[in-house]
Order: sequence, then structure tokens, then C-alpha cells
Amino acid sequence: MIIAKNPDATEKEFVSLLSDSHDLINVSSKQDPARYKSLTPTQFEEEVFDKLCQASASTNFNNRIELITGHRFPDIVAEHIVEKRFFGVEAKITKDNKWTSIGNSVLETTRYEKVERIYLYFGKLAAPPQFKFRKYEECLYEIAVTHSPRYLIDMNLKEGETIFD
Repeated sequence: MIIAKNPDATEKEFVSLLSDSHDLINVSSKQDPARYKSLTPTQFEEEVFDKLCQASASTNFNNRIELITGHRFPDIVAEHIVEKRFFGVEAKITKDNKWTSIGNSVLETTRYEKVERIYLYFGKLAAPPQFKFRKYEECLYEIAVTHSPRYLIDMNLKEGETIFD
């Protein structure tokens, strides 16, 4: 028998996990919008991690999701138990009513090396709280210099408008 691995199928499983966690976080934020509005960036990372873990219960990512503490990139790493592929989630928030923010360092010196694909999980915590996720590289439109060169994020960026295009 010949077995052919399909890396797209594994990524689709991960996107399905993100979608399921998105549903969970939406329900939770509608039940307690004041709590979500007060979340810190670290608390939002923990919230996303919790929802990913809940959503992973009957998937190939069950018990394979880790919240990476400290200044590492990305914030959350998930391993597909069968394919041994790693996906990342970078959690970002804004308290403003917009889908833009300052992202991570362009140098990525703290990157978790095994991660193949990173998704951005963004919380707009103005009333009412809203959430989106998207491939990280699809949201980066510019580089700004703060204390180091950093990506600028726009969750509504159109295809063909990234800094990579």
C-alpha cells in the first residue's frame, strides 16, 4: 500500500481547529463582554489557548497545544499528533475599534523553530468584542521602527497588499 501525505489536509485541520475556537470565544465574549474588554494581552493569549484546547478535544491536536511563556514567537504552538507538523498562533489585541496593531519584530530572533505556519488571532476588544484569525503573513502591510523594526498588522488587508507582495 502507498500512503501519500497531504500537507494541505493537515493545515485544513488546523484551520478547522481555529474556526472552532473562534466559535467558542465568540459565545464566551457575548456572555461576558465586560470581562473581554478588560483583558490584558497576556490574558488574551491565555483565553485563546484555553479555547484552542477545548476545541481540540476530538482532533489530532488534542493534548498537543502549548502556551509558550516569555517573549517567544508565536504565543501558542500546536503539534499535529500524526503528521508531526507544528503550527503557531500569535495572539494580539487592540482596545480601539479598529483591526490594526503593531506586530512582532521583523528579526524573529525568538521564533519557535519547528513551527511551519503561523496564524494571527486578533481580538478587537472595543464594545462589542470581535475576533478574527488569518495567516500571519497575509496581515502585514508595513514595517515601523519602535525600539526595533516591527511589522504593522491590518486584519482587513486585501490580497496582494502585504509587504511580501
